[in-house]
Amino acid sequence: MNLRWIVPGLLAFLPLGAFADEACHKPVEVAGFEGEQDFVQTRWFKGVSNPLISSGTITLSEDSVKWAVLEPVSIVTTVTEGGIVQSVEGGPPERVSGGQSSSPLLEQSGLFDLLKGDLSRVDQFYSVSAPEPVDNGWSISLVPSDAKMREFVDRITVKGCRRVSNIHVVQSSGDTLEIAFPVD
Repeated sequence: MNLRWIVPGLLAFLPLGAFADEACHKPVEVAGFEGEQDFVQTRWFKGVSNPLISSGTITLSEDSVKWAVLEPVSIVTTVTEGGIVQSVEGGPPERVSGGQSSSPLLEQSGLFDLLKGDLSRVDQFYSVSAPEPVDNGWSISLVPSDAKMREFVDRITVKGCRRVSNIHVVQSSGDTLEIAFPVD
């Protein structure tokens, strides 16, 4: 399984940001998400004119992330500190990466920490831009520090206010991904 499909989805709830007005939270104040959240994912592939649009849910708990694409096909990816497993169209879960211990992807990217809402080491893994105000919130840019991570992800733009509402990922291949979360 190609990790370039997994990494963007795992970034869905980075608790990062800056405030654009008093109603929005500062970067360290954006609460980590727990529970289930709907998403719509739009992918643009280099050289393909029409985007691929999918939708599903993400479920976060203290020790796992479950990213479930429900339409147009069913793909369930589960991330734990022990690694990543994936099930396609109801099939048995298969290990995507990692061995007996924690997945190297998770260790080299800090993704699991970010998904749990732990920002204490974010600057060890990403170059983080100064927050910029945008309509109805803030925008922040992340560039992976690790060369192996940059093989998959060029940069990530996270937007939100009180929580993350949009993630735009530019992959090193030239493909892009946008994940939108409904805002209450």
